[in-house]
Amino acid sequence: MGKVERPSLESLIMDFAMSLTRRSTCKRAQFSCVIASQDMTQIYGFGYNGTAKGFDHSDCREDQPGNCGCFVAGSLVATEEGPKDIQRIREGDRVLTHENRYRRVTRTFRHTYNGELVQLHLETGALTNLERRKTATVEHPFLVRRDGKVDWLQARYVAPGDLLAIRAKECPGCSKYIPHYRRMCNRCYRESAHAIGMRRLHSRRMKKNNPMRGIHHYDPSRAAIVQAHAQKDTTRKVYEELLGIKEEYEAKGYRCIVVDHCVRPDIVAMKDGKVLGIEYDRRLWPNKKKYEARPDVRAQYDEIVWRGKYDRSYDRLNDAFVWSQVSLVSRKPVVQPVFNLEVADDQSYVAQNAVVHNCVHAEINALIKVRVNDPRKVVFVTGQPCTTCAKAIINSGAAKVYYRSAYRSNEGLDLIKKAGIELERV
Repeated sequence: MGKVERPSLESLIMDFAMSLTRRSTCKRAQFSCVIASQDMTQIYGFGYNGTAKGFDHSDCREDQPGNCGCFVAGSLVATEEGPKDIQRIREGDRVLTHENRYRRVTRTFRHTYNGELVQLHLETGALTNLERRKTATVEHPFLVRRDGKVDWLQARYVAPGDLLAIRAKECPGCSKYIPHYRRMCNRCYRESAHAIGMRRLHSRRMKKNNPMRGIHHYDPSRAAIVQAHAQKDTTRKVYEELLGIKEEYEAKGYRCIVVDHCVRPDIVAMKDGKVLGIEYDRRLWPNKKKYEARPDVRAQYDEIVWRGKYDRSYDRLNDAFVWSQVSLVSRKPVVQPVFNLEVADDQSYVAQNAVVHNCVHAEINALIKVRVNDPRKVVFVTGQPCTTCAKAIINSGAAKVYYRSAYRSNEGLDLIKKAGIELERV
């Protein structure tokens, strides 16, 4: 019998990539990409071009090459110069992408939209909370995490419980990453706005019922609070009263610290991981402005207060974005101009402080899904990469690229060659 001719692994994987083009949702051209280990015994992942997950074929139209979802005028886009209305973005502007870097806008789009807008509300049921509402046409893809899986998902398919990638900022109180729309994290909020409001309420109640009760608690919502009586005649008497309170709570098992009158609160009592801060009501101080000017050190003591109960943390996508939960989805019909952008390299941008994407290139789609730290991985693409995808492949650290059909330009191949990555046509 003659020798059996077996196809090479390269051709088999490329055939698999070619079969994946049937899943493309783009009507202009169909491409796919497969990422494998160097010995080709493992398939790390694959992708294909077109619209985001869940899109109909009719959504990616041949006559509107940028119309894969849009935003209304006034939607703020994160640029290198700061937030800018999407209708004011021009070619050449640099916008923030999901990879936490700025990339150049290569094209802008504008057309009149007659249809529904999807409104995604984050952590709220209030329809009028504009900071927590993200609005786009039904087909625009957002970066979504669902059941632990990250993908680009059409706005109309986003459901309550899904997590959106939202631009993050640092909490001014503790530097923890929180969504852009929050003033501070839950813990710091309780010790600022809420606590201040509760202290004011307590002051009014105390003044009405018993003006001589000059001690009140740091945060009424935290623990079983012990109230003490005091009368402020002089600073010396105040200090004596504080010492008396210190002895009283130490007898109950608290570890107490008397803070001098240069800071707030006046006394701190700690027990079983709880912190009770006690301060004199500001109305009992002869110089209220002087009292308000004292530095507040309560946040320093709060590190050991009920750790985790109010300390909600947000999972991070990277140093620029956190995941925020969708609580409500609403729609409204409109007839108005809408706008979109085409962005080099990452094909994504940040609009209304949410990460969004346009028509997804096959290579980028695959690389987004595959987070494998393999410096020798190989990439199979059915068509030679464009410059945008070539840069994405270079940045991923691929060792070799296999491609089949030609592209209208060799610029992508030239970039890959300059980066020292092997090329082979299969």
